[in-house]
Amino acid sequence: MKQKSLCLIPYVMALIVGFYALPLFPIQPALLVLLAFPALVFVCSIVYGIRQGFDIWLPVIAAILFVPTIFLFYNETAWIYVIIYAVTSFVGCGVGRLFHKTASKAVMK
Repeated sequence: MKQKSLCLIPYVMALIVGFYALPLFPIQPALLVLLAFPALVFVCSIVYGIRQGFDIWLPVIAAILFVPTIFLFYNETAWIYVIIYAVTSFVGCGVGRLFHKTASKAVMK
């Protein structure tokens, strides 16, 4: 369990940088929440899924990390994105898991 937790750190750091640093730049908030953040969450989740397999903690952490940004940068209408990013991360981990199995089988041969 501790090893899995340590493996999450780079992906969590990437999400933190994306969620908290990108809104400081002069970028339309709609572009961030509709394009940049889902892409960031999905890519991080796929890479994590490929390397570590499926883990429920990354989607949960992605959702939790976005909550404070609602109060800092957006308004209450952004609450729906908590669910959207959690589902996006869940799907990304699942897709990555498919490649994780394929990569594991290729190594075994």
